[in-house]
Amino acid sequence: DKKNQAAEQAQLGSKFFAESDYEQALDFFFLSLKTNMSVDNEKGIIVSYISIGKTYFASGDLSTAAIYYNKAVEIADFIEDPVLKAQCFINIGELFLAEANYKEAALSFNNANKFIEDLEEIEEKAIILHNIGIVHKRQNEFTKAESFVNEALVINSKLKIYKEMASNNY
Repeated sequence: DKKNQAAEQAQLGSKFFAESDYEQALDFFFLSLKTNMSVDNEKGIIVSYISIGKTYFASGDLSTAAIYYNKAVEIADFIEDPVLKAQCFINIGELFLAEANYKEAALSFNNANKFIEDLEEIEEKAIILHNIGIVHKRQNEFTKAESFVNEALVINSKLKIYKEMASNNY
């Protein structure tokens, strides 16, 4: 089945991404994108665009990352998946954060939060809280920063996401 094939291609892309082999990662993410498009798998297409964007982001090509993040948002507008929509805006917010555009970063994180605020504690909520904390930290608003990061830590602790817990303490 093509959806499973696309998922396997994305897994290989993620493996290469984790090894910082961005060229190979992109090859598999683009392959996954093509496969998802061939079966009109909108969620898979969004995830592929996000993965491609993250890979460009990690390699330092922020403008190309923005292109793929925005493609993900365009498609996410048509589906009913609040978590995927939130992920799109989290990534855009992280781009703004990397560019030291704190106002736009905060807006993006708040937009992301709107999609999932009624959901139970999930990883994306912790990511948003952590990122909002970073926005405040970079603006020397340390008390606000600590409050948001501590909220993220509580969620990550409940979810047993130890890598993120370490990040919250950094």
